[in-house]
Amino acid sequence: HPFYFYLGVGGVVFIQYLLFIRFGLDFMNDSSFLKTIYFPVQSICIVMILPFLYNSEVLNTRVSRITLIRGLISWTSILSYSFYLFHQNIMHLVKNFVVEDLSGVVAIIIMYPICYGIYMMYEKPMTSLREKFNR
Repeated sequence: HPFYFYLGVGGVVFIQYLLFIRFGLDFMNDSSFLKTIYFPVQSICIVMILPFLYNSEVLNTRVSRITLIRGLISWTSILSYSFYLFHQNIMHLVKNFVVEDLSGVVAIIIMYPICYGIYMMYEKPMTSLREKFNR
C-alpha cells in the first residue's frame, strides 16, 4: 500500500534530517538513547519501503533491463557481508588520506575491489566447502 511507502520515506528523511542537520553526527556519538532509537526506527522505515519497491512495475520491468544497474545491485548484494564487516575500517582509513567531503564517495569506490577480494578469497571458498559437505 502506498501509505506505508510514503510513511517509510518520510520517516527516513525525517530521521536523516534530525541526525545530519538538526543535531549533527557528533550528537549520535555521545547519545546512547539516539543510538538505541536510531537504528531500529531507521530499519522499520526502510522495511515499510521495501514491499512497494519489490512490487514496483517500473523497477521490475524498465530498470531491471538496464544491465549496469542490475549488475551493480547483484554485486552489492553478493558483497554486502564484506561491506558490513569492513566498512568502518575502510572509512577510517580513507578519512586519513582524503578530504572529508569526498571521503564517503572514495570509500565506496575502494570498498568494491577490497570486498570483492575478500569474497573471492574467503566467502566463496567457504560457501563451496559448505555445499560440498551438505551433499
